Amino acid sequence: KMKKILIFIVALALTFTLAGCNGESTELPTIPETVDMDAIDDFLGRPDAQYVDLRNFDDKMASGYIAGFEFIPFFDYLEKTDVLTRTDGDWTFAAADIGSAGALRALFNEDKTVFLMCGSGTRAGYVMAALESLGFENVINIGGIADYNGDNLVAGNGTYNLEVQLPLPSVVDMANIDMYLGRNDVQYVDLRNFDDKMASGYIAGFEFIPFFQFLEETDVLIRTDGDWTFAAEDIGSAGALRALFNEDKTIFLMCGSGTRAGYVMAALESLGYTDVVNIGGIGSYTGDNKIPGDGTFKVDVIVPGTLTPGIYFGASDNLYTAVLVINSAGGIQSLFFDAVTCATDTDGDSIKDSDCSTKQTLGDAYGMVTIGGATLEWYEQANELAAAIVVAQGWDTDWAIDAGYFDDADQDVIDDVAGVTILVGGFQDAFDDALDQATPAS
Repeated sequence: KMKKILIFIVALALTFTLAGCNGESTELPTIPETVDMDAIDDFLGRPDAQYVDLRNFDDKMASGYIAGFEFIPFFDYLEKTDVLTRTDGDWTFAAADIGSAGALRALFNEDKTVFLMCGSGTRAGYVMAALESLGFENVINIGGIADYNGDNLVAGNGTYNLEVQLPLPSVVDMANIDMYLGRNDVQYVDLRNFDDKMASGYIAGFEFIPFFQFLEETDVLIRTDGDWTFAAEDIGSAGALRALFNEDKTIFLMCGSGTRAGYVMAALESLGYTDVVNIGGIGSYTGDNKIPGDGTFKVDVIVPGTLTPGIYFGASDNLYTAVLVINSAGGIQSLFFDAVTCATDTDGDSIKDSDCSTKQTLGDAYGMVTIGGATLEWYEQANELAAAIVVAQGWDTDWAIDAGYFDDADQDVIDDVAGVTILVGGFQDAFDDALDQATPAS
């Protein structure tokens, strides 16, 4: 079918350092200390700048985005993976909020001017403070997208005027991908983790939507059987997938070897997508557009252990769940807890699936702080507990449990988790179920 796209052209010929016909060049104009949404168009496309949008991935389609900005989501990635977490829950930065200085340095380029934006400027100001605490000197909070009136907004209302382009060939893979980069009728997606960008390099023009660190971590798309054969029940949120992957474009998927790309391709095709291509793994790429990694970057030190590497899903009888990730050295890399909750049946009818959700999905709406004097919401307590288990590399046998709750005596052991209002039995059962699967047979 014929597609059209609305082209946004950035007129920056005078701001780049360009070689003219006589071999002379013009210097890039100096970036002032303050740049806001009214002036950002004057500084787009510079090779000495990094442009970062801190909103969530789904905001890209829901609210639009400014062409040239990469997404490093604050909530969906920085806080989700404890790289940068508001320990007090507010937007006043403290040094203790930085969980991994190495990850921040890898994600944000200290050698460039870093332009930060978000919805209103709040997240941008917070991340700016964090980076400046690490010694970054050229970070600018340009504010929120709501104040942008420039010419480079890619609309997020799903209506795209797609320009006519030459038809794509029947086969696109790592051998010929360079011939089809930069098209505006294609979405280019790398499904590897964020740290792979620095460790192994990446192909210029591809955006990162990490499979393990985002799609599975947030239950958008999770392998219910733990293998790479797609099943319909693996889709936790069809709406989220549709928001992340643009059905109006051809989608090129890549990863490390092609396995994750093939799995996500099958999931999208099950939703009716007709133009999805698995172009394979970066290990087969020999083109001219690879940005090399230094081969040394890791988000966290790999903790060794005796468990079997992989991802394991555990559940308890009372519908608590645990997603346990074991690293390549056999240690616990991450843990994510959730629990099913259903509306109270008051009419005598059986509870339908549509009456149920999860406590992580409900977030603040679950209302734990209104129950029994809790100071943290359920998901905050669950995430604190998961983080404590990762630090302890298991359920600490010294943790005191009184009537099903943590005892206040464990304050020094599990920090903010001590004395929380959540019953711990379901968490223990779900974690033990996942741990049993990861424990090698003796």
